[in-house]
Order: sequence, then structure tokens, then C-alpha cells
Amino acid sequence: MNVSVKSLSAEMIFMSRLVEKEVQGHDSKTIAAWGKANARRHAFILIEILKLISNRPESCSEKPLRILNAGGIGNGSQDFCLVDALKNRGITNDWTVMDLANNPLLNNDFFAGKLKELSITLSHVDYTQELDLVRNDVPAGSWDVVLFTEIAEHLDYSAFLKALKFCKDSLAPGGILIITTPNLLYLRNRIMFFCGVADGPSLFFKDRIEDIDTYFGHIIYYDPKRLSRILNSLGLSVLTVKTFCYGHGPLSRLKRWIASLINAVSSVFSYGGQNIIITARNNVDIHARLDD
Repeated sequence: MNVSVKSLSAEMIFMSRLVEKEVQGHDSKTIAAWGKANARRHAFILIEILKLISNRPESCSEKPLRILNAGGIGNGSQDFCLVDALKNRGITNDWTVMDLANNPLLNNDFFAGKLKELSITLSHVDYTQELDLVRNDVPAGSWDVVLFTEIAEHLDYSAFLKALKFCKDSLAPGGILIITTPNLLYLRNRIMFFCGVADGPSLFFKDRIEDIDTYFGHIIYYDPKRLSRILNSLGLSVLTVKTFCYGHGPLSRLKRWIASLINAVSSVFSYGGQNIIITARNNVDIHARLDD
């Protein structure tokens, strides 16, 4: 599989920037910064999906790839970029996203238009409640890929474990779960902890008592080994675990220089990157596949 993060990022950057412009309404500086950063993050996820496709049994190659994004659609950047990239490769897919029913972006014309154009199905969910696997729109045991990206840090621990159990039960035999989340052991965080700083908006936000009935910000962090242990306890086999840096939003020149330096040095440290990506497979015969 001859692909790289750099080439995939370049492929998806146009769509990523378009979302920042049309959905978020950002200024040109912010569009450039987040467009580039998000395209790079999406590239790491796309590589894991392409790995699965390259290893699919011949008997499954003609079936659409069934992908469930169980982590929410956010501003649409990840789903629009990934579905578009698969479409450009001629890879047919059945893509469903689980998200809050009251997402205000559903009223955005560009956002709603892209959902329709890319044939993305929405399924409403509330991870703070008990998840019901008996659902017609999200059948258990039938998904080749389940994404749980940039959501773990927003959930309290009991809700997180319920969500992971749901993701595991949603996987088809041989299917993979892909998780991304900010890294507790990111080099910047280690520096902050060493300096006695364990709080602040760069780590935690929207975590006050008045936020309890809304959508939390970043309230909990994980490290790669802990995530691996949790996934193994669910009966999943961890295939890939790594950390990476993808960038930041717009910063002043000095802050941008410091952030770039930290990100460059982080690769020297074990699991020192900004984000975790971990891929785990449903621990059954990879050649088996439940009927649709």
C-alpha cells in the first residue's frame, strides 16, 4: 500500500478548508491553520481504513465497506474528507454517523448538502444514556469499521466504557475499531506537569458544574497503554497504537514557533505525540463476515 500521511493530507486539504469556510465561517488565517491540521489528522485514519481494505478476503471485496462513525460528525470535516477520498478511489461504502439529534449544523446548507451528496446517513444518539443495540439503523455485529474519534475526552468514564462496549458489539467479525483522542503523555503536557501546571484551558475546558447538562469539553485524558489495556479487556486485539502531531489552530508567531518545536521534539519521546491513534480488531476469524 503505497500511501503516506503527507500525500493523503494534500489530497484532503481542499475539502478540509472548504468545511472550515462554509460550515465554521472562519477567517482565512483560521481556515488555513485548521484546514491543514485536520487534513493531517484525517490522513492517519484513512491509512488504517486502507490497510483493512487491502487485507479484505476476496469474498468480501465486492461488498460495500460498512463504516460506522460512532463518535459524532462534529463540523463534518472528517466524514466529508474520508468519504470523498474513498469515493475517489472507487471504493463503495455504506457510511453512517451517530450524532446528537439537536446538532445546529444540520441547518447549514453546505453541511446538509454534503451529507446528501456523499450519501452519509445520520443516526441520533446520546452517549450519556444507556445505549440500545437493538436498533434498525445501527445493527449490531455488521460494521467493517467503527470510528470513535475525538470523543473519548468529552465523556465521563462510565459513559466512555458503555460507548466502547457498544462499538465492540457493533463490529462485524474481523472488523476494526479506530480511536483517536488527545494524548495524556503529549510532550507539552509532560512539560506542564513538570512545572506544576495541571489545569488550564489548554488541557481542560467546559468542565464546570453548569456544564453537566450540556456537552462537556475536554474532561479526561488517556495514554496509549491504558487505552490498549481497556480494549484488550473488551476482547479486542490491538493492531496499531501510535501517537502523532497534527498541528494547531492559528497562533501568534512566538506561540507557533514554540508549538512547532515541541511537536518536532515529541517524536524523540516514547508516545510523546499530540494525539493517540489506536486500531483494534474484533477478536474472531478475520475471514468470517456476517450476512447483511
